[in-house]
Amino acid sequence: MTVKSLSPQPGTHRRRELPWLQIVRFHKEIVTRAEEGFFALNGKDDQSDRWSSLQTFTPSRLAGPWVIPVEALQSKPFRLALEQGQAESLFLGGPGYMKWSKGANNTSDPQWCPILYREVACLNVSGGLELTPVQGKWNLSPLVLSQFTRFELDPDCQLEELASQLIEAATSRANSTGRAMHEAILEVMASKFPALEAELSKNCPNTNIFKILPTPWMLFKPTQQFSALTRYLLKD
Repeated sequence: MTVKSLSPQPGTHRRRELPWLQIVRFHKEIVTRAEEGFFALNGKDDQSDRWSSLQTFTPSRLAGPWVIPVEALQSKPFRLALEQGQAESLFLGGPGYMKWSKGANNTSDPQWCPILYREVACLNVSGGLELTPVQGKWNLSPLVLSQFTRFELDPDCQLEELASQLIEAATSRANSTGRAMHEAILEVMASKFPALEAELSKNCPNTNIFKILPTPWMLFKPTQQFSALTRYLLKD
């Protein structure tokens, strides 16, 4: 009787079985926490060094570039961080909406979150700061996209194309009605996705919650804990 050897043949190796479901779930948890930390800004801290409201910023178009006075930055620490070149990545976001997150001692903290965001570069120019779009395009925040799954919404297009379609419709609406761009975006979303609009507008910011009301548009940078690895996981 011939006995077959159980040892691996030369030049071969056993494939290691990996717990892919657990790995995917683990990565998803990392991404979920990263998204929360990246796109949810501390609305009560109007003097944050990570983000700032943009006073008097009312863009009529979203193609860019945009020039804003330095004084438009509500947060002085954030303005100082820009002047010192401490922001490797910078994002323009809006319109803002409020959501609650769990804070210390089981408290609920108000967060100011952008619906749309786009990476920009910031340059000092005559008259203020010039915000120029970096490669890529406007995107819907992952916090907003997660609501499509929650409410089982059908965008009737690829999610990657949805932001562009919303902006195109909002631009047309703003031009025809004279509404501000952030108002037009919210109105377009309300007409297309009533359930989503209710979620985004049910918590209206007021002076009982915010000492200083945040503006519809904001400038922000990643947290220090937002690593390059997390950035790649977010993209995947």
